[in-house]
Amino acid sequence: MLDPTRRYELAVRPLGRTVADEYFHNGTTWIEGREGSTYTIDIRNNTPNRVLFVVSVDGLDVLEGKPA
Repeated sequence: MLDPTRRYELAVRPLGRTVADEYFHNGTTWIEGREGSTYTIDIRNNTPNRVLFVVSVDGLDVLEGKPA
């Protein structure tokens, strides 16, 4: 997944597989997730600036499981 300016990249990989397929609907990018599966989220900042990413899945912080 790229932002339109290509400054940031995000990839979701199911454990042991390549990047998950992306689906586009109504201007939003979706990735199929399966209950009980483990995923890796790779984020790349292609700018010289520091940035903050808040990553959540279904509204929950991916690190602590609390509301994002």
